[in-house]
Amino acid sequence: MLCLKRTITYDIKSPVRLVLFSDTHDGSRYFARNHFKKFLAQNMDHPNAWLLGLGDHIDAIVPADLKRFQLSTVEERFLKGEEPDAIVDAQAKDFIELMDPYRERILGLVQGNHEEALAKRYGTSTHQYICDMIGCENLGHSFLMLLAMTHATQKRVRSVTIFGHHGFGGGGRTEGGSITKYSRFTQYYDADIYITAHDHDCWTKKIARIGINAAGKIQHRDQMICNTGAFMKTLSSGRVPSWAETRGFPPRNLGGVVLDIKPENHGWVDIQVA
Repeated sequence: MLCLKRTITYDIKSPVRLVLFSDTHDGSRYFARNHFKKFLAQNMDHPNAWLLGLGDHIDAIVPADLKRFQLSTVEERFLKGEEPDAIVDAQAKDFIELMDPYRERILGLVQGNHEEALAKRYGTSTHQYICDMIGCENLGHSFLMLLAMTHATQKRVRSVTIFGHHGFGGGGRTEGGSITKYSRFTQYYDADIYITAHDHDCWTKKIARIGINAAGKIQHRDQMICNTGAFMKTLSSGRVPSWAETRGFPPRNLGGVVLDIKPENHGWVDIQVA
């Protein structure tokens, strides 16, 4: 697990916005590219917006992976390029281009199980290459981040702790299974915001938490748990089924999670779904 601190400067006129996404699976024919680009454009058009990616940013499934590779799932334009055998290189390049306009406002990228499987098979990290080319932090498979928010004109700092994990297991087929599985992280890691992915299901849940401040007064410091969903379509549009379709996964809404963090004059911060 990676532990780190990031300090950002914010404008008091607007909340700090966390734009959370995962499971784009760039390179797959089921990647909803236009939907993802629109999601980024709409939410990053904000003075205090910061990006966090939670893994499986590229599909990273190669022909040697006999269990998972299927030619019909590869985005057609990659097969018609100058080097159709270099599927992963094309995926990485494309994802880097999508992230490039926002490179100065990326808090980091988590490595998903797809990128991890590629590294284990070939002994090279495409995920690290992507992070190096974008110039952002490689957050590994899980992380704890202290996000210090500094006011642009005042000597005031508010901090939140973020726990992130790509996720695990065989995905989720029930509406509550993913929440039950990932809410257990709150028992073992001390954080204010918990972010997971992998299950291709988009949800948020706020947990009430009551504490006491230095003055001996009650303090509300709620926890927010969220799963970042996906930008990969569940179903195919023809006779050849998608992998998710053959496994019986339900259709899910495409998208990510956007949180607004408003540092308060008195007390702590207010975290809301944007």
